[in-house]
Amino acid sequence: MDKMKKCPYCGEEILAVAKKCKYCGEWLDNDTQEPEAIIPNHNGTKEKYEEPSHAKPYHGFFQYYFVDVFISHYFDFKGKISRKQYWFGVLTYSIFLILASCVGMMINETASLVAQSLVSLIFLIPGLAICVRRLRDIGKNPWWILISLVPIIGALWLLFLMCKKGETKCKPVKHGKADLIIWAIAAILFVVSLVSISNDDASSSKNIQAENTELTNESSSESSDVINLTSPDGVNWTITAIKNEYNTSYKVNSKFGEIVTLTTEDYPYDFDIRDFDYNESKLFLKIGTDGYGNGMQCRLVVVDLSTGNFDITYGNQDTHIVKLDKKYGIATLYDYDNNKVAEIPYK
Repeated sequence: MDKMKKCPYCGEEILAVAKKCKYCGEWLDNDTQEPEAIIPNHNGTKEKYEEPSHAKPYHGFFQYYFVDVFISHYFDFKGKISRKQYWFGVLTYSIFLILASCVGMMINETASLVAQSLVSLIFLIPGLAICVRRLRDIGKNPWWILISLVPIIGALWLLFLMCKKGETKCKPVKHGKADLIIWAIAAILFVVSLVSISNDDASSSKNIQAENTELTNESSSESSDVINLTSPDGVNWTITAIKNEYNTSYKVNSKFGEIVTLTTEDYPYDFDIRDFDYNESKLFLKIGTDGYGNGMQCRLVVVDLSTGNFDITYGNQDTHIVKLDKKYGIATLYDYDNNKVAEIPYK
């Protein structure tokens, strides 16, 4: 029976005298030297005959560490893989996964998650296959892959096994033109995606800032700490906010006196000024009271800026809420069941 040996590159058994592996196609180093052949030339002298040298072919980086690992051996659970080819394969896979995520982020976060999920799903089977081939390379039973199911310790032990040196030798690898093109495309996509994500974040930040500014301006215009008004007859009025940890009320000052609370004939408790609006000649006050257990009551009070006269006919003891639409100058009154009682145009 012919003597056999293992190929140092793929681990398959081949004839001991083989110069080239029939499985992986690698040329093998031969420690035994063949006797030199002497042949006569046309001049009658003898010359040494030299076998044509077979230079070891070089493999491209992505061809060897990505295509051969994940594509060419997609369902290969029987062969072996060297430690270096395994870990560089994991590296190239991680690069493509990050690029897919970045490209997805150029659209939105959902697209990024979908891209990551698709890449992970596509490479699930070859990912398991290279783990099995790595275990074969270090002489372990492929079923050792199931140890990863043990929480924490199992994953760490499998990681240790993947780092052990095996039998298979790594083939010579060089960066070719195709590799440089792939690296360039990957770098461009990565930079473009980062710029796009940065611009989106800046745009979102500006929108949020603009919304906050608009809300602040609206709040300031509606309830500034101090607002000064002047009637057509030259009467000056000042509205000042009174703030505490629970709510904000207002007090009104003019030559007619100071107004902090108001009372009505049909209700014994004081009304605070809860909100206000105004035009050139009138001041509209939304007044309310907590009611001391009877529920809040509200009224709409109209004040003549020239005379200081009050009109408290809008609302009664059944009025629970008064909403001021300051854009259109409409007061909407609601009862205790939140039913709309009336709409009063006050401007």
